[in-house]
Amino acid sequence: MLTSFMKMVKNSPELRHIVIPLLTKYQDHWDEDLQQRACEYLKMLDRASEDQKASLLVMCALEKMPNFSEDLQTNNVLTRRIL
Repeated sequence: MLTSFMKMVKNSPELRHIVIPLLTKYQDHWDEDLQQRACEYLKMLDRASEDQKASLLVMCALEKMPNFSEDLQTNNVLTRRIL
């Protein structure tokens, strides 16, 4: 969920003022994973606003992941062990 908000900010920077309070709300969440991710994303946004290189890094980090090749999917060592 938080990653979706970050990707929205990446594609529409004008949403930043809406997403930052949402992330801030999750900084103290009881779920450690949500808390950790919120803190990381807030730091990323903070650094991206200060430094051009950090901004580029944030944009790259939020790019769509490429699909695994068919070869990797069919010749996966773990899958072969399970079967």
